[in-house]
Amino acid sequence: MSLTLIGLSHHHTPIALRERVCITTDQLPAALQSLEEHTRQAVILSTCNRTEILAHGICPQGLLHWLAAYKRLDTAQLEPHVYMHHAAVAVHHAMRVASGLDSMVLGEPQILGQFKTALQTARDHDMVKAELDHTFRHILSAAKAVRTQTSIGYCPVSVAFSAVRLAEQTQCPLAQQHAVLIGSGETVELLAKHLTTAGIGKLSVVGRNVERGAAIADDYQAHCHAWTELSTVLATADIVISATAASDVIIDLSLAQQAWVDGGQRRIIDLAMPRDIDPAVSTLPGIELHCLDDIQKVINTNTLQRTQAAMQAGEILKAHLGQYITSYQERHAADTITALRGQLQGIRDHELSQSLQRIAAGEDPTDVLQSFAHSLTNKWLHQPSLQLKAACTEGNTELLESAKQLFAIEH
Repeated sequence: MSLTLIGLSHHHTPIALRERVCITTDQLPAALQSLEEHTRQAVILSTCNRTEILAHGICPQGLLHWLAAYKRLDTAQLEPHVYMHHAAVAVHHAMRVASGLDSMVLGEPQILGQFKTALQTARDHDMVKAELDHTFRHILSAAKAVRTQTSIGYCPVSVAFSAVRLAEQTQCPLAQQHAVLIGSGETVELLAKHLTTAGIGKLSVVGRNVERGAAIADDYQAHCHAWTELSTVLATADIVISATAASDVIIDLSLAQQAWVDGGQRRIIDLAMPRDIDPAVSTLPGIELHCLDDIQKVINTNTLQRTQAAMQAGEILKAHLGQYITSYQERHAADTITALRGQLQGIRDHELSQSLQRIAAGEDPTDVLQSFAHSLTNKWLHQPSLQLKAACTEGNTELLESAKQLFAIEH
């Protein structure tokens, strides 16, 4: 099984390094094109909390060297943090990730959608052939089983939910505060939902995708603003939560100084990867800046329910992994049988062609058939006979016993 997975995640990689290896949605096509020089089958998953590559036909070190070179890093910078998995272990890890069992928030649902998007992008760039397609069908099937057969996804626990819980930890009630959401994706929609439920006084959405931002604003009685109004809207904000897919900083120190000249108390939460907000903003008076690593400290995972569900999910994944291994072995056996048949049929066709020519030339058909049978048997058994003789010389009794079993030899 020539499958390899490498990755860096929130478990063992600091946010600064995760930020440097992150491959944004806009960067993904170019990354796949670059990776194509090393392997023709690969899927890249890059989210707020992890960057992983699952590939076929390339060694782990090869993937690591590519990632380091592509991100202009020294391999030594990545090695202490990177994990590498092979074959079935790689598939099992991917199943855990897609199911939300390896997420910062246990069981969070967004990762499955991100997994599907990463797969579709790889397909769009012709980087998913039969091997990876077969593997991902099993991965997604396992993740779906976990989501539908356990309570792992129950209760409103997500990074967005946890961010709102963090936003609530202020002296002033949410009903008296103005929250500004930057972005227009799924996370911003979840933030709007949770803030509305928590009773936010005023809610504004600022995003480059005005149409999408307007749709979110309409759903949650919020105000939608154009990107050019960002500085103006920030000036009146008590809470700012940013979650865009931008590759560069959105709020730098200069913009923050311009928007927050009054020095008022503000809670700023950056959920983006790479980060949307320059860490230097935290040096301004009255600014309390939080990033993804801070979210980890306030996540309430409904421990008992989700841990029990995770145990159940583990059994489901174990069963699905067994099905995948069996399926792989059957496919591998079928490929071997097909190759063997093709090899033997090639010998047969060659010998048959020569025999028919001899008969056409007037030779006795009986003599030709006897010669055909003798030659065919010798050529079919030539390579197996050489291997068995070598096994005898080397004392390889296992191969001899396997041959007896394979050809049903009783003595």
